[in-house]
Amino acid sequence: MLYFFYGTDTEKARAYARAVIAVMQKKRPDAQYFRVTSENWSAASFEELVGSQGLFEQKIIVFADGTFDTKEAKEFMLAHASELAESENAFVFLEKSADAASLKKISKAAREVKEFASAEARSKRAIGEFNVFSLADALGERDRMKLWPLLAQAFMAGASGEEVSGILFWQVKAMLAAQNATSAASAGLSPFVFSKSKRYATKYSFSDLASLSRSILSSYHDAHRGLTDLPVSLEKLALKI
Repeated sequence: MLYFFYGTDTEKARAYARAVIAVMQKKRPDAQYFRVTSENWSAASFEELVGSQGLFEQKIIVFADGTFDTKEAKEFMLAHASELAESENAFVFLEKSADAASLKKISKAAREVKEFASAEARSKRAIGEFNVFSLADALGERDRMKLWPLLAQAFMAGASGEEVSGILFWQVKAMLAAQNATSAASAGLSPFVFSKSKRYATKYSFSDLASLSRSILSSYHDAHRGLTDLPVSLEKLALKI
């Protein structure tokens, strides 16, 4: 059995991999467990694990943790993907990244392939050529007739409500930080972000920004409670700025 988990959100990926292994160990309480890393990996020992069983016909659970850091390990895995999948032993791979060619080969053999991308990585990929920061700029300029169609474009491009609300909330926080600050350092922002946010903040009062911050957060939490649709809430919010 072969499982392959990867992605830039390493905490979630690791937690998921460990949860899968925990389920296996519960089903196979007598199974032997091995953790293999790039430091202790070897082709000979790993090949032995593919076909072997433990004492008294016990199954084996192998956690391959970051082995793709070693070129030899990656090449071995790709060359033996079908054998790993057909083995009675379980192989759980956890990697930070995987190229498209490798994923194509792994996906044909693995029982499960799952990516855990960070919010930043998801935003860049989902929106593609759409400039996500144009949303922040339109909000900063307090231009509802510019922000509303940009939101529609972002959602059509595949951006999630969570990604868009995160960008908008980031801009509001930056404006709040810059509004009464005298320098980028005192605001805790980069000079470029401070300059833009300071200028944008002149279009809002402190209470306006505080209210906007609360509205974005409320929309996010209400959506996660199933009380509203986040994209729709954000579009309504855009028409009220």
